Order: sequence, then C-alpha cells, then structure tokens
Amino acid sequence: MNKRIKFQHIEECAGGADCYLRMLIAHLNPMRVEQVLIGSADYDRKDYPTVNGMITVDSIQNTLSSYKDEKDTMRVRKILKDKHSDITYCRSPKASGMKRILMVCEAFGGGVFAYVSQLCNDMCETFDVYLAYAVRPQTPKNYRDALDKRVHLIEVKNFGHLKNPLADIRLIRELRQIERTVKPDVIHLHSSIAGGIGRIAFNGKHNAVAYTPHGYSFVLMGRKGSLKMWMYKQMEKILGNRNCITLTCCESEDEVAKTVSRRTAYVETGVNVEDLSASLDGIQPIRNDRFTVYTLGRICVQKQPELFNRIAELVPEARFVWIGSGELSDRLTAPNIEITGWKPRKEALSMAKGADVYVLCSLGEAIAMSLIENMFMKKLCLVSNVMGNKSVIKNGVNGYLCDKAEDYAERIKEAMKEFPVRLPEQAYEDVMHIYNTHEMKRKYIEFYNSICK
Repeated sequence: MNKRIKFQHIEECAGGADCYLRMLIAHLNPMRVEQVLIGSADYDRKDYPTVNGMITVDSIQNTLSSYKDEKDTMRVRKILKDKHSDITYCRSPKASGMKRILMVCEAFGGGVFAYVSQLCNDMCETFDVYLAYAVRPQTPKNYRDALDKRVHLIEVKNFGHLKNPLADIRLIRELRQIERTVKPDVIHLHSSIAGGIGRIAFNGKHNAVAYTPHGYSFVLMGRKGSLKMWMYKQMEKILGNRNCITLTCCESEDEVAKTVSRRTAYVETGVNVEDLSASLDGIQPIRNDRFTVYTLGRICVQKQPELFNRIAELVPEARFVWIGSGELSDRLTAPNIEITGWKPRKEALSMAKGADVYVLCSLGEAIAMSLIENMFMKKLCLVSNVMGNKSVIKNGVNGYLCDKAEDYAERIKEAMKEFPVRLPEQAYEDVMHIYNTHEMKRKYIEFYNSICK
C-alpha cells in the first residue's frame, strides 16, 4: 500500500468558510490522506472526525491579538517544519501571509461607511484587511453585519476632533501602536480627521500611505472667503507634502488634490449593481400625476436648498420632492415643494422610482452615491457643474451640468415636453462599465499592489 499523503489545513476561524472546509476534509479519503487542521479555538474537534490532529493557534482569528501575532507565526512555522507535510492549504488571508492593508476611518457613518465597508469587503480576497475605526452616532448599530467576517476590526478609543492637543497626542500614540502590531504593507486613511492625524502619525514610516478625503471640506462647504475654510486648505497643503498619496474618488476631485498635495491618484467610486438591482426588484414606484423632480439628502449648506427652492419657483407646474431633512429646511418655501423627512431605504427607492428627474445642487461632491444610483435607475440627472459631478455627468451625453437655477428650469421644461430617453440610457451604461464596484475593486487592487514596498 502506498504511503498516505500528509495534508495540512491552515484556516483563520470557523464561520462561512467552515462549511467548505468540512466538505473538503470529508471528501478526502482518510486511507490515503493524513489530515491536520491548524486553526483557532473556534473549531470543534467533533466536526472533523477524519482529521488526525487539531492544533490551536491563538493569533489565527478574526480580531487583532496585540503582541501575539509574531509569537504565533513562529509557532506555526515550527508546526509546519515538524509535521513535514506534502501539501499545506491556507484558507484565509492571515493564514496565507497576504499583504496587509490597514484602513483608518474616524468618520465611520453615512456615505463614508458605505464606501469603506464595501472597499474592505472587496479587498478580502486579495489582501489581509484591518479596519481601525471609531463608532459615531451615524454609525449603524449593526455595522459588523455589513463587514466581511475576514475583516479584522480595531476600535480606536482616542479618535476625537482636532481641538484638543492632548487627545491628539494620545491618538497618535494609539495609531502608531496599531501600526506596530499589524505591520501593514499599506495604510489607507479615510476622511479629514483620520487623514490629518494619520499623516502626522505615519509620516516617515516605511509603510505606503494613502489618504482619501471623501470630499474636501473647503470645497464642500463653500464660503471661499471664510477664515475656517482657508485654514482647512492650508492644513491640507502642509500635510499634502508628507509621505503620502492623496487618492481621490474622481478626476475632478483629483484636480483639486493637485493644488494641495504633492502626489495624487484617483479611483472612481462605484455602486454594487447586484445589491442595488436586488433592492429595486419588487419595489413598486410611488407615482404622481404631476411631473416629479426630486433630490435627497441632508438639507444643509452643501446641498444648496435655496437653489433647489428657486428652481421650483421657476417651474411651478412641476412637483418637487426633497427626501430628507436638515437644519435649513425652512429655506424650502416654494408651494410646489414637499419635504418628506428621512425615509427607510425601501420607501425612498419607491419614491425615486416614481420620479422623472433627479436634481443635485451641491457646492461640491467626491462622487455622490445617490447620483450613481439614479443613473442606474435611468433617471434624467441634472447636477451642479462642480467637483465630483462634472467627472460623472457629461453635459448633453448622460445628463446635464447646470450653472444656475435657470439652467435647471430650462432642462426640466424641455423634459416635460419631450423626455430625453437617450441620456438616461447612456447614464445606465456608464454605471455598468465605469461606476460599479467590480471596476472599483480591480482598480484598487492595482493601486495597492503598485504602492506596496
């Protein structure tokens, strides 16, 4: 009889992958294959009756185990050496020694939450992903459910605002400790606070560092003459000379980045078209007899409610809807405007499906996810001619860029007479070929690999 093949499985932790692993082990003939499973304490020996041995290693788990990783790596190496296996099968990023990415995100809520969560999940197949984050009031209660089980979660205790020097010093120390423990190949900072403190904490380190602003505050908030906005811009200029690449979400944001940063690049934001399509399936549109123009989001300075109100005044025969709420709700005074308040996602999508035109009046965007979603829903999109919007919408091709209220009003009146079907169709095609998570994933993998040292 031929000698049995020695087969070693290395797996991070029990979970979704556990089902596959059980089937694989069960289908390998124990008369021909001697199997050993190296994994965390999550595994139950009785679930693997044909395994000859189970070895528990503390660090092989889906959480950051401070100071243990290096010790347990040496233990795994010794096990592999002692067992002299013919085949070693690594079933996780941590087990296989993939390059490590540390995401740092203080603004873990709203659109940034959706973006960072999707990015972490997409990178899990290729990289060993760690997420250092802060819980905000805007952070979903079930945020862990939105993240792949393979993402290592590290809650940063000292995240705060750039107002307390002592808190900032503690935060810098904490981030540096996380970096020493994780030993990432790439550090990716998300939004202004993580980007500001992170570029200070990791300056001079040997890691590759990237920073995504998710919209520069000095652009999004307007008021070009304000001292506060001027100071924000000066801070970006100072930090932009650090050992870091500013990675923006679109070409027009990259143009702004070049004015404040020494090294820049961009990867277009994308939506998960499969998830969005599944969410839209079975949702009945809420329609109205009147031609309907709508927008959604917080009613705040960035979204220019006064401009939206003026457009409504210029087109009194149309119905205008704002899905959302905010501190400037009182600026929406036109009699043909309805303010719905915040709605559950399913209801908001029903209202969106029933509308004819989507309007985005922002002072600036990184790339608005709502814009991409409305392009996918084949809505006629009328957007302000500003950063973010002008990267996505090509005037007269897949929508219209507008500079003033009269521009919006003219396009709405034209659509009421003869709807421009060709433009929404092209917008949909652009989402399917450019602004989707598949393309975003491919470009991010290329970017991370290109900057790894």
